[in-house]
Amino acid sequence: MGTIPVGLTFAAFCTDFFSITIRVTLLYKRHSILSTITYLQAVYSSLEHVKNSNKMSQLALGVIISCTFPSVLLWYTVTLCYTGNEKILKHYIKYVIFGWSADNKWINCFVFVIVDHLLTLQQHVLSGFLIVLFWYLFELLKQIIGSFLFTSQQENDLEDLCKAYLKYSKTIVNCISSVEQSLSLLLILLYIYMVSTMFSVTTYLMRANLSVSPIAMVASQIILLLVIIIGFYVTSFQAKAVYDTAIKVKNCIYEMVSRSDSEDYDMKCLLLTMAEEFPSRVAIKVGGLFYLKRSFLQKTTSGILTYAVLLSQLEQQKVFKQVFESPPP
Repeated sequence: MGTIPVGLTFAAFCTDFFSITIRVTLLYKRHSILSTITYLQAVYSSLEHVKNSNKMSQLALGVIISCTFPSVLLWYTVTLCYTGNEKILKHYIKYVIFGWSADNKWINCFVFVIVDHLLTLQQHVLSGFLIVLFWYLFELLKQIIGSFLFTSQQENDLEDLCKAYLKYSKTIVNCISSVEQSLSLLLILLYIYMVSTMFSVTTYLMRANLSVSPIAMVASQIILLLVIIIGFYVTSFQAKAVYDTAIKVKNCIYEMVSRSDSEDYDMKCLLLTMAEEFPSRVAIKVGGLFYLKRSFLQKTTSGILTYAVLLSQLEQQKVFKQVFESPPP
């Protein structure tokens, strides 16, 4: 067996560590999260200009879908303990336990099932649940801001527009504040987990000797990578959609003020100032560190592509050895 690369070990450690941290944080914040969901659902239900759809059913469906892939992996994990799968099981053990494996089949089976159940499967279940949860909450926020946009487009009087702004902006800011207080830490943990998972899986696929690796293991890693990438961009684009809707509100108010014949310049100045500040007040902030805007997506995509190209170049130049090599005859 080749040397386990430091990058792969570090990324795998980060994946496991942050998955455990997510679990503890989710348990600690469960009441706050439930209160936030209830509050946003109540605000959404009170709006007059949104489509009458049951978002809770969409959330439940998303959670069920997020559990499908881990359930298949759990079934496959159990089948590895069957007679005839000793080599495949040992290969999995070396991957999960950083190169360690026992000579006894049942020790390998016990260790792998326990580790796979306590870490790997729950990683996928919890990350999938959080991706669906954030998609659901960001969709509610987008619909709430969209209702404000619809109301702004219907107003013809600047004073009425100002009253509508004060009413809606207070509600929207309260919604954003509730989401950040209860879920900001989980959001940054989820992003760190997804990025570290992408790096660890990509590094494994580039470093492993795929010709001797079990097909099911390689396929599961590829599927996991695709699911994580999709979840990463679904969450990011949904958060960006919240910000884009706020930009539309700002542009709408600008247009309303420019078309108005009112000579109340103080009112116009006030509306323009409030409209200018509105998008930054509702932008989704990750752990108080950065905002989920277009620039974030551009930078992360650039970083992911750069890492993939770098690994590809290293592989072509044979800079590093493969992690798993064929066992000697």
